[in-house]
Amino acid sequence: MHNARIRHQRIAVNNHRYVHAVIHEPLTDCMVPTIVCESGLGLSRFMWSRIIPPLVCAGTRVVVYDRAGMGHSPFAIHERNIDNLTGDLQSVIEKTAPQGAIGVGHSYGGLIVRNLADSCPHLVKAIVLVDPSTEKVLTETTPIFRFLDAIIQKVMEGIYALGAGPLVVLGMGYWRLPKPIRKQALRTDGAYFAAKSRKFELNDYAKTLSTLAENPLKPPAIPVILVAAKASAKAATTQAYTHFVNSIPGAKLTWARTNSHMVPIVDPRSVIEAIRWATCRAYCHGSTCECPSDNPR
Repeated sequence: MHNARIRHQRIAVNNHRYVHAVIHEPLTDCMVPTIVCESGLGLSRFMWSRIIPPLVCAGTRVVVYDRAGMGHSPFAIHERNIDNLTGDLQSVIEKTAPQGAIGVGHSYGGLIVRNLADSCPHLVKAIVLVDPSTEKVLTETTPIFRFLDAIIQKVMEGIYALGAGPLVVLGMGYWRLPKPIRKQALRTDGAYFAAKSRKFELNDYAKTLSTLAENPLKPPAIPVILVAAKASAKAATTQAYTHFVNSIPGAKLTWARTNSHMVPIVDPRSVIEAIRWATCRAYCHGSTCECPSDNPR
């Protein structure tokens, strides 16, 4: 992007580790809103690549980062539970946007953003959830589902070990990324260590859902918008999303234009519109907002 500054930064996090972050900034000296993106389970920062240029062009600062073992962040031997993952996100926001940022979370990343908003509300000005995991649907915590997850994970590790990981990544929609970014993503996200890192996050995923179901997070007192993929329009998921949004005054539920869970890659426009809506509420208080998309579907 010729109209942006791009900075790579190593950010120190818990357990004497660091994560690799990339900060995309518009060419201005004025204060601009900051968006910090949290990827889904086993996914790197590259999944946000299609939403970054339009947001930066519109005057938004975007921070993306790789969790442990993803992208360019080193592997972590410590437990990758929800609190550790939330601690990493907290460190990223404290270092890149100490005044607070809009948290955007995809899938499992949505739970991480919500958890941070609950424990450190001063760091999260608004929440954008993209086809998020939800503790209201506990299918993934059942023994049979966990068994199937473990089998799928073993198969994935075998495929990645044979060097076919890039084909899996392409099948997830990464072929839509610009060629230079796609080459980087295939090299890192298609590597064997990425599959192993996914396993460490998966190990605690079902426990996280069960724990949050038993000990619900407080409804956030900030703007919240949820973007759901069309395939999520199943009775249980729709009910869970609707219940969550209705529990928060002023929150909004919208539907993406795709059935794919990989909404940021397949349908970046829906995510961008939701971020603009959240930005208006967080920074302009809605009433006098002149953002291009104040009414996502």
